[in-house]
Amino acid sequence: MKKIILSLSFTFMFAILSAQGANASEDFETKVNELSDKYDFELVDLENSYMDNNSFLEFNDLEEFEEFLIQAKENDSISTSEEIKIEGNIRISLFATEYKDSHQVSWWGPMNGPVMGVLNMRNMSFDYTYKFVNNNPQFVNVTNINSWQTGYHDVKWTHRDGTSSFSKKYSTKDTANVVAKGLYTLGVVIGSNPIGFSWNGEWNRSLTLIK
Repeated sequence: MKKIILSLSFTFMFAILSAQGANASEDFETKVNELSDKYDFELVDLENSYMDNNSFLEFNDLEEFEEFLIQAKENDSISTSEEIKIEGNIRISLFATEYKDSHQVSWWGPMNGPVMGVLNMRNMSFDYTYKFVNNNPQFVNVTNINSWQTGYHDVKWTHRDGTSSFSKKYSTKDTANVVAKGLYTLGVVIGSNPIGFSWNGEWNRSLTLIK
């Protein structure tokens, strides 16, 4: 009789633990979906190529993971600018009315993890055409926008598209505001739960032409 009672006790305890585990799993999934809606990311299946070339970031809980998401969004919103002197950069005849050149810029991208992100660089390149109006340089267009990562990184960036607009710093349309659009993909472990997710990102750079 004691053996039967003991067996029933273990069965009952196992059922309780299984139910608790299922409830915890459902609760975790619900909270992840809430974060997905709040920060506009999608859960994804991580491909083998990602698993082979990227490490997983580990978070103790969802609160710590949410802090990472907030910081990632803030870092993406940073826009930096630079100026380029165009004298000597003209690549076609001086008798032409429009001139063509290209530009590439790299900058530190530390958001991608606590260690490897320190060595991560973001890169952007584009071609541009400009002309002179009232002796001031003025952008005509920006084309062939591209972006990529170099160094070590936990977050995978996939370039998708690019846009540009023009503004005035010293004279009309002397500044090109270039945006590279892409997709971040990241594998994380939250507590003991591995997940993959992706979200849309933008890299913003401004280039001003000066004489």
